[in-house]
Amino acid sequence: MKSIIARFKMFRMLSKLDTLFDRHDGILSGDQIDPFVSSVKKMATLRRLSDAGAVKLTFYSNELLSIRRLPGASLYLLERSELWVNRIAGFIVGVATAVVAELIIRTII
Repeated sequence: MKSIIARFKMFRMLSKLDTLFDRHDGILSGDQIDPFVSSVKKMATLRRLSDAGAVKLTFYSNELLSIRRLPGASLYLLERSELWVNRIAGFIVGVATAVVAELIIRTII
């Protein structure tokens, strides 16, 4: 359950970062990154995004200086949305299969 919450936080933060990246040529620094480093949990989410290859974090003396968009950011967002579409479609097909199988069994018997 913990990883689902972490992935949701990553998706939400990357969505927010993406709108800012569009306004600032793919690099955030200074006051622009303050909302994203205001807590330990947000910083952990940024590190997870960095590990996933979505953003590059630049540090100096353990202080975050900049956040840079990487080509993997868009890919990460697409993979996550595609995963949910596949899960929903799989659920619907599974339910439909169960209903159709029961109808077939009832007509045979």
